[in-house]
Amino acid sequence: MNKRTSRILMAMAAFFAVVFLARFAWELTCRGGPRQAWRPAANDMVQNARDGSYPLKNYASSRIAFQAPGAGQQTIEQKYEKTTRIEASSSDFARDEASVRAAAEKHSAVIQLENTYGLPGGRMLSLTLGVRPENFQALSDTLLAIAKLDSVSVVKTDKTADYRALLATRASLEKTRDGLRALRAPGAPLADLIVLETKILEIEEKIQAAGVDLGDFEEDKALSTIHYTLAEAESAHPALAVLDAALSALAWSVPLCLGAFLAAAAALAAALLLDKGIERLRTRRDDAKSPPKD
Repeated sequence: MNKRTSRILMAMAAFFAVVFLARFAWELTCRGGPRQAWRPAANDMVQNARDGSYPLKNYASSRIAFQAPGAGQQTIEQKYEKTTRIEASSSDFARDEASVRAAAEKHSAVIQLENTYGLPGGRMLSLTLGVRPENFQALSDTLLAIAKLDSVSVVKTDKTADYRALLATRASLEKTRDGLRALRAPGAPLADLIVLETKILEIEEKIQAAGVDLGDFEEDKALSTIHYTLAEAESAHPALAVLDAALSALAWSVPLCLGAFLAAAAALAAALLLDKGIERLRTRRDDAKSPPKD
């Protein structure tokens, strides 16, 4: 084996070692830790609940004071919907599930929706909690500290306009109902009275529906929402984790390096062929320019 071949093989081995070690380090650091079981997105589960029979409407109120020009101190009441979504994973599922339920009980939260399924090693718990606004932040902080946090989001949506629209709708329906009641006249044809009473009954049903929606905004029913999802993750033995990372790095590095080597060999072969072609052209040109021999 000549020196040039030895150098090429050493360069290839060094390149492979660098690629393998870099991937191996990434496998240990970025993918290290417990392996998490498959789970559907928590948002999809909540959306399924919204599409079902349970409305999941939790609203709260706050009073905002501001200084109005020429009118002194003013106060407005805001109606809002506040929702936190927390996704976590745990290698000790039973312990962390008990901690989640204990935290909900401690902060007087109501479990409005519960979804549990899976066998040991791949279990999942999804809870929708309604909690009083004054306990919302404390419960959120407690839940964030229980298991390994995967994601968290907090959304606050103003519902004041919706609340005022419901009030206006109910007031308009009540005026229409009272106007229809005034049309009742003694001795009117029975058919006309039946039509009138049917219309009044329809409006009464709409008034009751508006009242139910307005009831969600009442102070004594004020709640904020926490969607909490806990997925079980199995912890691997450290030695097995290292072996798994090495095998994964090897499976990733070999095709990459092989492709790089083949590409380099193809480029080198193309360069050699091009060089030989150029050399032949030069030889032919020189032969053409040289004088003929006697």
